[in-house]
Amino acid sequence: MPGAAEDGDRFGAALAVSDVNRDGREDLIAGAPGEAIGNEAGAGAAWLLRGGAQGLLDAKGAASSLTWNQDTSGVPGVAEAGDAFGAAVAAGDYNADGAPDVTVGSPGENSSLGAAWLFPKGAANGSAAFSPRTLALPYLTTAHKYGKPLSSH
Repeated sequence: MPGAAEDGDRFGAALAVSDVNRDGREDLIAGAPGEAIGNEAGAGAAWLLRGGAQGLLDAKGAASSLTWNQDTSGVPGVAEAGDAFGAAVAAGDYNADGAPDVTVGSPGENSSLGAAWLFPKGAANGSAAFSPRTLALPYLTTAHKYGKPLSSH
């Protein structure tokens, strides 16, 4: 597996299971919101550990995996301290093409506005990020600025 174990990584803080590569074996998506990316403490990362005939490990005890963070080629954004990318992970067929997709949440993105990334079929290429800014949602400060109280519904 790529990366190194460090204090505070919180590997496994978020987990999801799905047959992402559609080989008939369940795969595990694991978030590590405390993972340092370069010098950016707590930037976060997520891993896809592919299931196989021996489970998540092959006969030699190795895992077939890939990792994503905001510095991964094809992934929108830039890893920054405190992003907590990987604090939430999920899988589902979000674009109705019959193949599982992966989502990764980052509650600390853009100074705690938060964001979510969509990885179609578990791939970095073609991934997209969604945040209050990209979705043109009102920010908490904007909603109050214009006298619109936030609903609790």
